[in-house]
Parts: sequence; C-alpha cells; structure tokens
Amino acid sequence: MTRGSGDARQNSLILSITTAGFDLNSFCYTTLHTKALNILKGKAVNPTFYPVIYTLEEGDDWQKEESWYKANPSLGITVPIERFREAYQIALENPAEENYFKTYRLNTWGSNETSWLPDNVFMKGNLPIDLSSLRGRSCYAGLDLSSTTDISALVLLFPPESEDDCYYVLPYFWLPEDTIQTRFRHAGVQYPTWKKQGYLYATPGNVVDYAYIRSEINRLGTLYNILEIGADPWNATQLLTELSQDGFYRYFYSPKLCHAQPTDKGILQADAGRKAHSRRQSGSPLDGFQCHCGNRFCRKHQAQQKAGKRKN
Repeated sequence: MTRGSGDARQNSLILSITTAGFDLNSFCYTTLHTKALNILKGKAVNPTFYPVIYTLEEGDDWQKEESWYKANPSLGITVPIERFREAYQIALENPAEENYFKTYRLNTWGSNETSWLPDNVFMKGNLPIDLSSLRGRSCYAGLDLSSTTDISALVLLFPPESEDDCYYVLPYFWLPEDTIQTRFRHAGVQYPTWKKQGYLYATPGNVVDYAYIRSEINRLGTLYNILEIGADPWNATQLLTELSQDGFYRYFYSPKLCHAQPTDKGILQADAGRKAHSRRQSGSPLDGFQCHCGNRFCRKHQAQQKAGKRKN
C-alpha cells in the first residue's frame, strides 16, 4: 500500500510501529519481523531499513521483572511497574492471559492457543529426583514412536506409594544421530544442547533405530518394574510384539481426544496440587519434556477445555 508513495520526496521516511502478535503467517511477521531479525543478526544488509526490536532474548525468564525492561525500555516512566505486576499475577492464574502478557507486554510472537500445561504449573513439580530411590519401583510406560527423523519418546510414570508420596515422571527421548545437526540448522531447536545435557539420546544412523530403543527399554526394565507399556499404534506393531516376547505387557493406546481427556484432567490436577515431579533439576526452557507439554494446547468445547496437538 505504501510502495512508491514517497517517490516524490527527496528524503521520504515511513515509520512502522507495532507489538508482536499471534498470526505467524501475517505480513507483519513473515515480512517485516523476519526482515528485521535478519538485518539485526547480520544475515542481510539493507541501508534503507532500520529495525529496532524490544523483546526478550532466548533464555530470558519471562517471570522476572528485569526481563520486562528489555521489552519495555520506558517501563516505570510511561507505564507504572505496578500495572505490569497486576497483569503478571493475572497471567499466572489464567493460561490465556499468560499468552496475552507474553505477546502484548513482552513483545514475543506466539500462538493464541492456550497452553495445555502452563510453564508456571509445570515448574511446580520441577524438583530434584533421587533416581536410586526409584530402583525396583513399579511404574507405567507410555511409548510414542516416530517414523524417520522425528523424536521417539518413552515416559515412565511412578504412582504414589503412600498418602505423602507423589507421582514421579521420567521422560526419555531418542533422535537419529545423523539428523540432529540438520534439524538444529533448519528449525533452530536446541537438539545438540539437549543431547549434551543428557536429555536427548541419539540412535545410530539417519533414521530411528527401533532395535536400539528396544534394548533401552529392556535396560530400563532391569532398573524399574514396568507393569505396562501403552503405545500409540502408529508404526509400533512390530516393536510391541518384540517387547511382548521380552516379557512386557503392552497394549495400544489411541491418542484420540475422547481417550486422552481423562488422562489430561488427571495430569492437570496432579500438577496443580504439586504432586508430580519431573526428572529435570533445573528450570531450563530447553527441557524436552516441557517442550512437548508446551506443544499441546487447550480449546474451549462447551463447558470444558479439551487438549489438542499443535501442528509443527
């Protein structure tokens, strides 16, 4: 709309000011924001385009007040800090408000879908776990296999053994060794960092090695009493048959919404009551389990909230 409109002026100047938004397919994000980032990162040069972005950087904690000033350099001058604190408290109580706070207060691009498990709820259970104390303890396993280059996951759930006990969650993630760097370059996801930190395991080759995963599950079976293995049936028939031959009781679990809803409710209730501890000992945003929880969203359906999976 503005192209050519300043040609009659010797020193034309067009200003474009906006906050972040939810639509990642919009002109503002795909063209202006992306162009600005490329120039700021040195990937592109354009002397006629001067970008300034006030937002959080990767690794910044959105819940810390010092991070707020990065996205709001006049905070405390034009906008009282008390207004931000009030909005922050509302965001902690309502996942939808958390998205609004991050987008319009902290200028971070995101989705208008409400996180199924908000960060502040997830972090309530992010406490250290003594893995040796779980040796020999009964647990249930959930298995989700990928086809070639995606992540395959196994999650062990240890139910409470007493009134004062809690749920313990141990997640394991596998990705083909030869695809880690490629996926990092293309998608920017920190798979090499997760691998180095021990939160992601690499299988040999450039496709998922089911034999390797089978051996790992058998190894875990020597450490813990795995009562059942529930799996998404997609591409899992052969491996589950082999695990059955290894002595594991296995069954297929359909990821359809009607089957997942009772489980979703139970997890939210446990986390809200601080009765679920994750494996991680730090609050790093690179936590693979936290990332996968963040990939689920809630949509309002009549009087209930139902979880779904974002399309990547």
